[in-house]
Amino acid sequence: MRVSTPAAFLAVALHTGLLDSLDAATKLAIELESDKRHYVVGETVILEVRVENTGGADLPAWIDILDNQIQIFLAHPGAVADQFTIGGRAIPSVVPNTIALPPGESKYYPLRVLHHFSLSSNGGAISTLAFPESGEYEIFVKYPLFPKREMFESNRIRIRVDEPKGVDAEVWKQLNNEKILFFLQRGELWLNSQEVPRKVAEVLTGVPDSAYHSTMRWALGRHYHRLRIENPNPEDIENGKLFRKALGIMLQHPSDRWEEFVHDERLYVRRLVFAFPDPTPLDEVFALATRKTGVSLKRDPTVSEERSLRAQQCDTSLDDFMRIFTAGGYSTWVRDGRDYRLVPVPPLPGSTPADAQENELTPRQVREIHEKTHPK
Repeated sequence: MRVSTPAAFLAVALHTGLLDSLDAATKLAIELESDKRHYVVGETVILEVRVENTGGADLPAWIDILDNQIQIFLAHPGAVADQFTIGGRAIPSVVPNTIALPPGESKYYPLRVLHHFSLSSNGGAISTLAFPESGEYEIFVKYPLFPKREMFESNRIRIRVDEPKGVDAEVWKQLNNEKILFFLQRGELWLNSQEVPRKVAEVLTGVPDSAYHSTMRWALGRHYHRLRIENPNPEDIENGKLFRKALGIMLQHPSDRWEEFVHDERLYVRRLVFAFPDPTPLDEVFALATRKTGVSLKRDPTVSEERSLRAQQCDTSLDDFMRIFTAGGYSTWVRDGRDYRLVPVPPLPGSTPADAQENELTPRQVREIHEKTHPK
């Protein structure tokens, strides 16, 4: 369940004194949500920042964000909040790549909060967990609107962090290393630490389930995707077999259209948190996914408009989300420029329309796909 504070949704502008006086709270609203309420120490907290234009004119919104552009503040309830950075790139001095956000529309930004890693002035490593101990934490963010650099503050949310126990404690002992935490935070290697993804893959294959599996799968999946871009033949990837086993990836048949999309990093990097407790038409499902990820998904008119999706709360990469609709074998995605359309697949010899209807994804199949690829 997502955690959000429904009251006081409008943001408060923090003026610098150099800006013209504006009623900024009527222009931009910032809503913060987390993917769930309870975590264990060392588990990634996934935040979603929704930026809504509540004014009467277009406003600039970032297409994507760099590290620390959206400022994250953490504290135990009642204590003074400190800004937490994940390290890396600071807010640039120039206006970032933006798009126009029309009045009444929103843009979503996912944030993964786990670990800060940077180098000190003497060359040593600074390694700090965002939530290093058990207890309650309060979180809010500040969003700067370019080019005037006004700061807009979000609502505040609370989460609970507990000490890992049992299997979780054993897994945490194996992951509590600054190079591994850097990898889990970003899906990237620190100084070409090739042993790190191997270690993560070994933990994934050796332990059936833990609180850390979702984070490990995300990081290893992103790493493997980049290797696939550099190596069109998956058999040429060093440790590729181990990575595919850990991720549950089966090598696709050469005719599988999904191979056409391997170079679109957006599908692997961008996350989507969703829940459809009631059957929801695909047009509505894809519209939500498009708003949240910035990648346009559409249903081709030749796909029945009666098709729907029902699913419990899920947190997936965009490509895993898209695979939900092709798992039955009767639909596939085609690419139109930077957009995607779901189209029907011609039936196999001997199949009938009734066969195709029976193979449409049921809610149970959707849950099984998610549970298989994203252990709790």
